[in-house]
Amino acid sequence: MRKIKIFDLNLADLILRFYLMMAVVVVAGFFGQFTIAAILGNILAISFILAVSFRKTTEEAVAKGEGHLRGRVYDGTVKEAA
Repeated sequence: MRKIKIFDLNLADLILRFYLMMAVVVVAGFFGQFTIAAILGNILAISFILAVSFRKTTEEAVAKGEGHLRGRVYDGTVKEAA
């Protein structure tokens, strides 16, 4: 199962996704497919800007219902402000 998170991508993957976006737009534009270039370019640009991460989760974590946020485990409790 894949878990989709936003703002959870490292710098190397951001740069790689940016160059992938540019390559898709340039190649599609070179062949005159401007509609495909615009659609795929926008999809890749949004995923690049939002730093969308598609990480594979283990079945044990899904079964336990663990919520992870950058390595920190959310225990489900609410702490009241003093």
